[in-house]
Amino acid sequence: MRALGRAWFNKDNQPYRFNGTLQDITDQYYSEKKLKEAFFKIEESEKRFRRVANNAPVFIKITDLEGKVIFANQPWLDFIGSSLDQHLGSIAFTNTHPEDVENCRAVFEESYYNQSDFKLEYRVKRFDGRYRWMVNKGAPRYGVNGEFEGYIHAFMNIHEIKLQEKQKDLFIGMASHELKTPVTSMKGYVQLLSAKYKNSDDEFLKKALHTIDKQILVLTSLITDLLNLSKMKRGGLQLNKTFFDINELLEINVSQIRMVNPTHIIDLSKTQKIQVYADKERLGQVITNFLTNAVKYAPNSKNIEVSASVQDDKIRVAVRDYGIGIKEENRERIFKRFYREEGRDENTFPGFGIGLYIAADIIKKHKGTIGVESEKGQGSTFYFTIPIQEETTN
Repeated sequence: MRALGRAWFNKDNQPYRFNGTLQDITDQYYSEKKLKEAFFKIEESEKRFRRVANNAPVFIKITDLEGKVIFANQPWLDFIGSSLDQHLGSIAFTNTHPEDVENCRAVFEESYYNQSDFKLEYRVKRFDGRYRWMVNKGAPRYGVNGEFEGYIHAFMNIHEIKLQEKQKDLFIGMASHELKTPVTSMKGYVQLLSAKYKNSDDEFLKKALHTIDKQILVLTSLITDLLNLSKMKRGGLQLNKTFFDINELLEINVSQIRMVNPTHIIDLSKTQKIQVYADKERLGQVITNFLTNAVKYAPNSKNIEVSASVQDDKIRVAVRDYGIGIKEENRERIFKRFYREEGRDENTFPGFGIGLYIAADIIKKHKGTIGVESEKGQGSTFYFTIPIQEETTN
């Protein structure tokens, strides 16, 4: 209960009367008690979070709706050489390398608009002024009522990994370049021998030369993929666009695969004669990759269907096989670097797993789309579409 009142005093200053009220504050008392307990729990929860965050093996930072820092764990503060008070209120990419800021902001703003996760790799200035590569994974934060409140960022130092990747890419580029010359010479001599003994009665010799030529083609394709991968890492493949008939390109690529794989039946359905403005060599590389994969991943089927069609203002090229197919969960990964599909008994097919990765980059540079339609055990249809566009002058 709560008592409020007034005492009355006589001339001798002795109290002789009281006026007042009594109020039942039981509900208020327990409400205030629960509120204090809730605040205590929140305070304890924040303390636990700070202890966990400060001892976590990753850097942690939290930003609000304006992208300003409202929390950072101690490992992050030690890395950038700042106190929490100095860092609070700074924008998300304060310590970012100037060359990386624009891309970081673009990705962050798009993710912020969609309230979606994001992943960024960029350079961050360390306490000594040196930049180190970081991977930043961001996830949206929500309040108790489900309202969007900003982002929580988790960082990992990947500087050593980046340096190792650079050394690896340099080695791949040098090794593949050095391998290309002797392999080209080998192919030339095999072709000369094949021509010389074309009418020979020695069937074993002719078969052996054909097998060698086929394997040299496989090796050449692998070396080309490595060279292209090296070019992509150094700044991307360059396109040399010209006008050409897509049907003629398909005929050339199909003929080459038929020559190397005479037991396969490749059916080509052409569209009407149409000129496209694109890089003929690079598109040929994509088509060849589709065809060689169709042969490789369909060991028990000899039928392959190739088609070209016009859809609105785009040309669509597709290669259909009746091979092992692709699991639904793997379709998104098929165009990632170094991914390879597995066959029966989970045996991985030979290759580096970079052909489709390069093909996807080529199509992307043509402002097109690349994809696959497949079911496990039912075969696959790989396709790409590119705009039918006229040459423009900037």
